[in-house]
This record gives sequence, structure tokens and C-alpha cells, in this order.
Amino acid sequence: MSAVSLRKILNKKELPSLLQGLVYQLNIAIDVELVDGTKLISIGKQTTENRYPIEVSGEIIGWVVGGEQATLLATLLSFLAKQEAEKKILAKELLERYQEIDLFEDISTQLTTSLDTRQIAQLVLQELSQLIESSAGMILLLSPDATAFEIIAEFGVFFNDSQPEPGKGIIGNIVQSNRAELVNDVQADPRLEGQIKR
Repeated sequence: MSAVSLRKILNKKELPSLLQGLVYQLNIAIDVELVDGTKLISIGKQTTENRYPIEVSGEIIGWVVGGEQATLLATLLSFLAKQEAEKKILAKELLERYQEIDLFEDISTQLTTSLDTRQIAQLVLQELSQLIESSAGMILLLSPDATAFEIIAEFGVFFNDSQPEPGKGIIGNIVQSNRAELVNDVQADPRLEGQIKR
């Protein structure tokens, strides 16, 4: 969470007046500062240098400067900052879900207008390449006798001159295991056997 987030929290409609009310009730003076010492709020005449951290997930994003009772305000601001961080994470997750749903909706709409396997495969690969960062990709079909792969859609340069073979290399190994597998770093996988063009 950045310093801008602490500013954002302190700019929430009711918070400044709530802080002022608490400070007057506790009869203390406080300063709220960013990590770099920039003052965001100053209430009352400061007579102490005690600093209490405003933290989110173990990261200090600011300080409350004041007497011992200022720890209450640091705890309150830490709680509010944590809530803000959780809202951001939730919003990001919702956006990712929306993008996935949108992708499947686009694909299903286009699938209804085409029954050609190669067109469908190319469309799926094109949509996936926009959703995830990748320099190359392909969709393969295994022959009925399980002796060869046929590339039906691709983008980028994935393999050297040789095509993948069932039972060999990373793709052959995955097919042989008869299980789906997600490989984040294909080039670092020991099953690659020099198949990818570098």
C-alpha cells in the first residue's frame, strides 16, 4: 500500500471530523505523517516526539505522532488502511473474474457463428493471448492412434524445427500423464529437452 492510500483514507468524508472529535475527547495533540515525514493532519500543539506506526500487512505506511494515547489512533488508522487494502484486492479479483467471463462470452458468441475447428482454436488462442502475457502459444490435437500431434492454431515461435511428439518433451509428458497441467515457466521446465526456440 502506498502513501497515496493513506492520503485517500484521511480524505474520507467523516474521518477528519471523527479524528478531531477523538483527539479533543482524549485531550491530546496528534500529527499524522507519511513515512517520509510529510504531515497530513496536525491537531493541537505537539509536545512529544513519540511515533506510533500505521501498518498494513506488516508494512509501515505512516505515523501518528503524539502522547501515549495516540496509539489508539494509530490502531484505528491501521484498521482502516487494512480495510482499504482488502477492498482493492477484492476489486482486482472481481475485475479478473469479469475479464474471464467476458473472454468466455466472446468465444461462445464467435463459436456460434463458426463450426470450423481451426477457426475456433485460433479464436480461443487469440483471446487467451490477450488475457495472459505470453510470447507464444499453440493448440495441438493428438492423432487417433496417439502417434503424432497436429498443430491447429499457434502464435509466436514456440518450437525449433522439430514438432512435439507424444511421449517426448514437456507436451508429450503431459499428454502421457493424462492430466491437465499449468506450466508458468516452460523454458525452465526440465522436461523441455531443447524443444523451445530461444
